[in-house]
Amino acid sequence: LGSHVYADAGSYTVTINVIDDDDAVGTDAFVVTVNNAAPVVNIGPDQAVLEGQEVSLAPATFFDPGTLDTHSATIDWGDGSDPEDATVTESPFGPPGSTLGMAGTINASHVYADNGLYTVTLTVTDDDSAAATGSFTMEVTVDNVAPVAEAGEALVVDEGQVLEFVGSFTDAGTADSHTATVAWGDGSVATGEVTEEP
Repeated sequence: LGSHVYADAGSYTVTINVIDDDDAVGTDAFVVTVNNAAPVVNIGPDQAVLEGQEVSLAPATFFDPGTLDTHSATIDWGDGSDPEDATVTESPFGPPGSTLGMAGTINASHVYADNGLYTVTLTVTDDDSAAATGSFTMEVTVDNVAPVAEAGEALVVDEGQVLEFVGSFTDAGTADSHTATVAWGDGSVATGEVTEEP
């Protein structure tokens, strides 16, 4: 009678030797097929941020019963940008063959260019290609930030002279588009010409 915990997926030949008191040996063997188990991931709670503010994982955590597995992670931020690699830190809870398994953390950060509600999907894959996907999502609510306008310095002109000026603005939402109006202070309002670049 014996027991053992395998640290990695694979096919293993178990050999049993029985020795009597005269040193005669009886041997038999059987094959154990160890199936890979996908890592279990916790991406963390939903988050709310402002445009231009960095969103970071809390970090996310994962558990894998295979103490010899190694892992990689990708994250899709849900805003149309390409999925990107995330930083994985991992360590076994015990020696190979421990029932305590492997634990790890995943770190990644992102800045959203526009307000909206985004679903972030984290995929953790072990070296046996078992991907943990699907339920490992969180929602990020990105709130709009008003642009900051800068009208410039005070100007002096004569009556009847054309007043021209150039103002500026900044906006944390790099995907926002803008219009402008100018209230001249004498009751007239005009549409301003806007030139912008992210």
